[in-house]
Amino acid sequence: MWRIKDIPRTLVIGETVWDVGLVKTITGRSTDVGICDNDNKEILIARGQGRYETLKTLIHEVLHAFEYEYKLRIDHDLIYKLEEPILRFFADNWNYFPDRK
Repeated sequence: MWRIKDIPRTLVIGETVWDVGLVKTITGRSTDVGICDNDNKEILIARGQGRYETLKTLIHEVLHAFEYEYKLRIDHDLIYKLEEPILRFFADNWNYFPDRK
């Protein structure tokens, strides 16, 4: 069974290593559950979400990192729309991810 602690602590995106951290809260943004910090090459995810929501947040922030690394412009609404299908793709093709709600 997949666990939140299984999230890698680093991800290679493009040619850059990004740190991934689980934090109590996103500093200065009490309502956000994740942030992609391009300056520090860091993705932060707030603890307290379920497994499925944590993975959706990770995918969301990775898509933002893609924007920076590949010089893309992805409309934020499209990023929200892509979270679920990307997660479902992994869940439907590998038995590694948690069941959907």
